[in-house]
Amino acid sequence: MPRSFCTDLSRAAGEPLAGTGAHQSRILLLRWPKAGWDRRIFQAPGMSDDLAAAIADLRQDGSGRRIQLIDRKGEATGRHRLFLYPEQLTREVATEELPDVLRALDVGDLSGWQAQVRPVMLACTHGVKDRCCAKYGFALYKALERAADGPEVWESTHLGGCRLSAVALTLPNLHKYGRLSPADAAALTADEATGRPFLPAWRGPSHLPPEAQAAAVAAEAAARRMGGMVAGDPNGADGAWSAPVRLPGGTTTVHVALEPIKTRRPGTCNDLDAGEVAQAVGWQERGAALR
Repeated sequence: MPRSFCTDLSRAAGEPLAGTGAHQSRILLLRWPKAGWDRRIFQAPGMSDDLAAAIADLRQDGSGRRIQLIDRKGEATGRHRLFLYPEQLTREVATEELPDVLRALDVGDLSGWQAQVRPVMLACTHGVKDRCCAKYGFALYKALERAADGPEVWESTHLGGCRLSAVALTLPNLHKYGRLSPADAAALTADEATGRPFLPAWRGPSHLPPEAQAAAVAAEAAARRMGGMVAGDPNGADGAWSAPVRLPGGTTTVHVALEPIKTRRPGTCNDLDAGEVAQAVGWQERGAALR
């Protein structure tokens, strides 16, 4: 399948993938039929006024909870799966129960929720938001469905970084990916089954700022070349970073050097059509060494 022209532009503009993985850690996923999605990530036109009000209250409660709609084929009409992170909880409710469930959540009432044991993998297929996510994201979703052995795979509204489509996010690990193709699905799910990121498409740890994300990706690559794994977040600033590494024979430290680079960054394919390509700064590895 040809690559997304938006993805190709981000490559041609020299934009590094590492350092673009930011995402809120507090998340509510709400299953809502994809046929009813509009450009919003958290609400759909077919929702009742009562449900829309409950969602608005939850978004404005100051907790920083990101609400996203999800869907997949075969879900029962009138029933809705909910997932809550970082609590790793889930439940299923009827449509008419949703407003009360969200109001209870807004005041911290988690009665009726159960532990979510299986990982969840989201593929952004939000075509109303951006057509790259429709075409390339849906192809990735179908490939993940076929490849996944363990995680629950769902279509999702906007995950951020349409220019990097196809985009995916795994929970609870908060591993965010970009420039994925269907051919990556098997390797992605295999790595995620071990709890480690799929390095070729990893955008960085979502809880860290961009430079630290880029340092983490470079550190992970260096550790894997030595048969080890990174054992913690990187520390540093201004292009000089280090991270602990666990090797078969003991532990060591990887030192990473980064440099800032200027890139051109369209927000979406629609922005590209309108000629709206902004200047931005990214981070690029200059070198990494274990010592």
